[in-house]
Amino acid sequence: EGFYRCPFQYFCRYTLQVEPRKKAEFSFLESGSLAHEVLEELMQAFSPQELCTLSQEELRREIIARIDRFLEERVGEKDGLPPRTRYQFLRLVNVLVRLLRRLGEELSQSRLVPAGVEVEVGERGQAAPYRVESPGGVQVAVEGRIDRVDLMDLPPSPQHPQGQRMARVVDYKTG
Repeated sequence: EGFYRCPFQYFCRYTLQVEPRKKAEFSFLESGSLAHEVLEELMQAFSPQELCTLSQEELRREIIARIDRFLEERVGEKDGLPPRTRYQFLRLVNVLVRLLRRLGEELSQSRLVPAGVEVEVGERGQAAPYRVESPGGVQVAVEGRIDRVDLMDLPPSPQHPQGQRMARVVDYKTG
C-alpha cells in the first residue's frame, strides 16, 4: 500500500531506512545517565579529601569537561543545543557540584571507602543476585546495577573475633 502511494518514500523508508532527523534534545533519563557517569569518573579520579579541597570553580571545570565530552560523543555539536537544553546542563552542573562536595565531606569523615561504582548484580554481573523466597515458595532473584558500594572493615570484637566487613549500597538521586 505504501509503495503504491509513493514508491520513492517506500524506497527511502524500507530500503535505505532513512529516518527524520532528530532534534538534539536531552531527556530526563539521559540526564540521570550523564550524572551517574560524571559521578563515577570523578569519584575514581579524586579522593574524598581532594573533592573537599577543590574549589567550587575547579570542581565546576572538572564536571563541565566531562559533560562536554559526553555531548560531543552523543550529540555531536554542543553549540547548537536549544536554550532549554543548555539550561538543563547548567542546572545539572550545579547539582553535581553540591553532590560531589557533600560526598567528599561525608567520605573524608568516615571509615567507609568506595569499593565499586556501577556494580552489576546478576548471573553475569560482578556480584551474585540476591535471592528471596516468598512464603509460597516462589524464588525471586534481585538483579540490577548499584551506583556505588562503600566498604568498611571493623576491628575484632568479642562478638566477631575476626572482625567484620560492612557494606553500604548507594543509589544516586539527582532529581
